[in-house]
Amino acid sequence: MLFPVVPDMFIDGKYDCILIKEVHDELIQTQKFKTRYPWIRTSRPKFRVRILSTEEKKAEETLFQAVNCLCEARVNKSTGRMFDLSREDKKVISHTLALGASVSTGDNNLSRFVKQEFPLDYKGDLSALEVLVVWIQKGFIEWTREKQAFLLDWANNDEPVQPASAKRGFTALTGFDYVGT
Repeated sequence: MLFPVVPDMFIDGKYDCILIKEVHDELIQTQKFKTRYPWIRTSRPKFRVRILSTEEKKAEETLFQAVNCLCEARVNKSTGRMFDLSREDKKVISHTLALGASVSTGDNNLSRFVKQEFPLDYKGDLSALEVLVVWIQKGFIEWTREKQAFLLDWANNDEPVQPASAKRGFTALTGFDYVGT
């Protein structure tokens, strides 16, 4: 969701975005991303992929095994069904926990799993609009009519509902109404 708005979010360190190898590969290989964001191919060599230290890698591997086991054994308390997480989702969780990071995701299943199973270790998540509000507040991006058009794309592609507080903050900072849900 954030890519079209801030294409250099994984290039410029000021955005403080972590790109792990699995997500990098998914962006490059998945047809949906190739079709919607053809410029990713030319930006790819500039992406800053986060390489783990030996110690971080050991922690991430242990956490990945734990996430795998828990995913097979636990039921989502909100739905009463098993969690359905892809390998990439599990890697995002294990990296997030190993690095003590927050995550921005519209994947409710991923978010519920990590909040339910790792409540003390998980630093939380931010919606895409919350991330944009932070970047606008810090002066990293200036909101324009062109950028506003990307929000129409979010609405047209049924992107996840954004928090009401983020919508209010966005409108207060930019003078534009949030057009999505």
